[in-house]
Amino acid sequence: MSKNPSSSSTPAAPVVEAVAGGHRVRMGKQTHFVNRRRQCSCHDPNCPAIAAVTDYLQHNDRRTLTRTPHTFACPICGAEASGSLERRQWACSAYATHLYVWWAAQLQAKQAAFKQSWSPYSREVMQAFASDQSRAAFLEQHRLTYPAQA
Repeated sequence: MSKNPSSSSTPAAPVVEAVAGGHRVRMGKQTHFVNRRRQCSCHDPNCPAIAAVTDYLQHNDRRTLTRTPHTFACPICGAEASGSLERRQWACSAYATHLYVWWAAQLQAKQAAFKQSWSPYSREVMQAFASDQSRAAFLEQHRLTYPAQA
């Protein structure tokens, strides 16, 4: 019985990539992150990923990347903004409060979509308790027809 040469038991050489804040090291099916202080995400001080990064830095001139903020148009005023809309961490160059205005609009839209999923009775109850007058009218209209004894 002969061995298949493509299925050798020797692990593949680690693939090192410079990423923001450190290096990503792919070793077979495992991925490790080695930060600038040469600490691995697996918390093993003798991790082979650290040695792979050291070797990579000795033979390549590619250092770790510094974070560059992503810029886009502010969704409120159109001025330049930087950060991340997905993580809700951004800043408008014109008005710093635009993040909060945008965030409140997002929450109100989600709340309106959630309210649309309510049953008609739930919507009626919520509208009935919006003010004291509507609450009194609702309770009068839906008076108990049986004795309320606990």
